[in-house]
Amino acid sequence: MKSRITLAAAAFALAAMGAREAAADVDAQCYNDWNAALVTLQVGEKCKFLDGAGAEKVRKAQDQRMQCALAKATAAERAEMTGKTVPAAQKDSVAQVAAMQCGSVRGAFDAQVKALAK
Repeated sequence: MKSRITLAAAAFALAAMGAREAAADVDAQCYNDWNAALVTLQVGEKCKFLDGAGAEKVRKAQDQRMQCALAKATAAERAEMTGKTVPAAQKDSVAQVAAMQCGSVRGAFDAQVKALAK
């Protein structure tokens, strides 16, 4: 049980830090927040912690964070982000979330949803 909680905490921490390093003109904090929203949405859907309205709020936060991340990016950085970085982060997060046990992540999930609401 303790290892499951540690795994869940580590996955949320990884999401908060960002699984991939953002490009030079990509806002790193916004990208990290986008990544956290990505994992939060996937956990919420897997564990059925979100209803339709809750999932929509997380998606909206995710979209806003990505717009922020790309606001000052060059065309080449945008292409890199949308062509490589974002798909890789999505793939990585699917693997992380698949390994999580839903009961052990509820507290971390709720804290992340609260953080995204800011």
